[in-house]
Amino acid sequence: MKLLGTLLLLWLAVAPAFSLEITAISPSTTVPGGLVRVSGGPFADDTLVVLGDQALRPETWTERELIFTVPELPEGDYRLTLADSHGGIQPAFILRVGTPRPEIRTLDPDRLDLCDGERRISVSGQALAEGARLLVDGAQLPAERLSASRIDFTLPELAAGMHQVEVVNPDGQRSLPYALMIDGQPEIFSVSLGADQVVAYELIIRGRNFPAQANLLVNGTPVNRALALAGKQGGGRDEVRYVDCGTLIYTRYPLSREPLPLTLTVVGPGGEGSAPYQITSP
Repeated sequence: MKLLGTLLLLWLAVAPAFSLEITAISPSTTVPGGLVRVSGGPFADDTLVVLGDQALRPETWTERELIFTVPELPEGDYRLTLADSHGGIQPAFILRVGTPRPEIRTLDPDRLDLCDGERRISVSGQALAEGARLLVDGAQLPAERLSASRIDFTLPELAAGMHQVEVVNPDGQRSLPYALMIDGQPEIFSVSLGADQVVAYELIIRGRNFPAQANLLVNGTPVNRALALAGKQGGGRDEVRYVDCGTLIYTRYPLSREPLPLTLTVVGPGGEGSAPYQITSP
């Protein structure tokens, strides 16, 4: 009897203090970088997650729950077990590791003027795979993949309004659309006096979003631009000349040199009008 008691004490001294048990893993399908919750226990602070042939230390743990991050792994099914300092390893669960869906987190810039000269855009996100295609409004554009988190591309001319940018990985997975705004709203910043030709004088209008097809309205009346665009003289009629997307030159033939209130408005080809700009001029 005394011998049996001694053997029992020796067994208790070398036996594990507890037995590991997995009751559930959530989710059972994930992607690299995803968090997985392992329920069961009791767990100790030296419990490791063994996923395939990799031993992983949990991000957080309690006696009944472990949370770990899935490392970079090829797509496939992986055995998931636990191990501790006592050498205990539980029967395996199967964790399915899939290919992550591409995600666009930011566009830089995500808003452009209609006439912006610099149209290089950086897409920042995650899971932007090698060979990924970049789409704007469903049309593929040439793009440069710099990493799994960045793609750069040059935006072609687009109409004013909201557009959609997407990334499609070679496996067909598509990111959610990300909005890109092309602002076509004209805006007048300033009006200054230009050349004075006695019978006529110039007003230099500076601002933004003045495309070649824009119209200038003075006191609500459109100013002729056809002759100016043809490179001819106005012949005594007021005219507006397009210089660039930020500059218009309005040649005015006043009946007298008496100052008058003038309201200038620039209207884009899509009907977008600038706020009225008021000056006093002959």
